[in-house]
Amino acid sequence: MTNPPVLVRVDAAAALDPTRAPVVQALWDTGRVDALVLGRRDAADTDPSTVAADLGARHPQLDLVIEADLAHDFPYNLARRVASLQALHGRAPGVLLTRGDRDGVAALHRLWQSWPRASILGDRASRTFVDIAQLRRVDQGGRHPVAGPLQTPVDQGDLPLVLQPFDPERAEESAYADVLVVGPGTLGIVPDGRPVLLQTDAAGLRAAACGQLDGHVAGILADDDLDALLGALTELAPAAHRSAGPRGLRRRFGGGAPRVRLQGTRPFQPAVGKA
Repeated sequence: MTNPPVLVRVDAAAALDPTRAPVVQALWDTGRVDALVLGRRDAADTDPSTVAADLGARHPQLDLVIEADLAHDFPYNLARRVASLQALHGRAPGVLLTRGDRDGVAALHRLWQSWPRASILGDRASRTFVDIAQLRRVDQGGRHPVAGPLQTPVDQGDLPLVLQPFDPERAEESAYADVLVVGPGTLGIVPDGRPVLLQTDAAGLRAAACGQLDGHVAGILADDDLDALLGALTELAPAAHRSAGPRGLRRRFGGGAPRVRLQGTRPFQPAVGKA
């Protein structure tokens, strides 16, 4: 039986705290954690993307997810930070939206598709750095208006993954998320076939990580006291080792296309000054 991927949520500040960082390292050293979700309790806490830049440089084999809140993080700024992390580390982090809406998630998907990395030619002979014909405007209105394109190119073969909690009473808000995060109480009412992460504590992790999962659950999001999680994962290892599978979050969760495609928009035409 294939072990499901395990993502562990840690406060971003804890990953840099000298008294807690050894516990975070010990979680990874169990061999059972596939990705860390770097979170924050409020907007004043340490920015998870800053911590991701540091951890990704020191642990290139580690997949990372950063928490964000579209009530505070404007989609353009968030999309640019995520694209910068991909450029730094060679693969895209995921984004777990603690609060988000349909327009905001659509803006993220479209921005990441607006400047393909393949457009960078660097052709000295023709003095062509970028094939601007591949750049697209986003031109999205609504609650989160963005023009685009993004200022940082993105690898279209490794587009960032958007994860979002599923609330059956506000299902429209997560309509464009790639992966839905659910608790045991909502596991049976997810409306479509999207990948699902089961959010659980240390006690639930013991059963879930051994494969006792509903068939459409793609992985586990463990959120609890770090010492409790470390105890649970230590009990599971080495019998339950890190899941075998492709590295990279989108490939790990099926490799499908994002739920919003940038189609039918205008090509980007840079402003040209007159002599």
